[in-house]
Amino acid sequence: SELEVSAERKKIIRYTVDYMSHLPLLLHTPNSARHLEKKSPD
Repeated sequence: SELEVSAERKKIIRYTVDYMSHLPLLLHTPNSARHLEKKSPD
């Protein structure tokens, strides 16, 4: 039904927004920072 589709879409959007909001945290973990430091010349 229309309502079910709408609810599913809202759920997917919520998961996507949640995932996107966590991306910066994943990208700025200590591991990735350490990895970048190793690559830099000094």
